[in-house]
Amino acid sequence: MSKKMLDNQAVPFFARFLADENPQEKPAEPQPAPAPAPAPAPFPIWTLKWPSDWEEI
Repeated sequence: MSKKMLDNQAVPFFARFLADENPQEKPAEPQPAPAPAPAPAPFPIWTLKWPSDWEEI
């Protein structure tokens, strides 16, 4: 992968790390802040049941 491709904004964010074998050669680039984790569900998704199962509870 060439440096021109690495500088292209269309390259996925993680591809820069996979292709960067010598990180000491390039100056450190400011990285965007990581996305906040999604809010946890109020209950586990596997506890949901179909209406046909309600009479068994």
